[in-house]
Amino acid sequence: MIDTIIYAGPSLPKDVNYNVLESKKCLVKPPVSAGEIYCLLNEYRELKRVIIIDGYFYNKLAVLHREIISAISQKVIVIGSSSLGALRAVELNNFGMIGVGRVYDYYNNHHRNHRHRNHHHHHHHHHQQSSSSSSSSQSSPPRISWVLQPMGP
Repeated sequence: MIDTIIYAGPSLPKDVNYNVLESKKCLVKPPVSAGEIYCLLNEYRELKRVIIIDGYFYNKLAVLHREIISAISQKVIVIGSSSLGALRAVELNNFGMIGVGRVYDYYNNHHRNHRHRNHHHHHHHHHQQSSSSSSSSQSSPPRISWVLQPMGP
């Protein structure tokens, strides 16, 4: 009975023993694309964990935010790492997606600094806002526009 799905491709080391993984109620699938998590939720009723390491985002539509949120709302633990998984985890950590690894940490720190700069800049121009409104902005869903910006070396 499968309870864990791992979407992985080029980010996984070549020496991973897939037979061992798959004997532990775990299925390794190719990089995720849009719609696949919806299919998983229908197909694997005992699903406990989805681990997104690699995913398509150029040649196929990337996994959708709302399908990850749908899985989380059905009590599935969703973890992201490495490439697309790390990006989605930063975007959706307010919704309960878990991010792990150096790539996630890098994106998360970059994202937080970017939001902080925008937040500060925003308040600089709107003096009439009360100080109480700043605490409520902490719980707002993350904005994802920063992902589209080229990253420096």
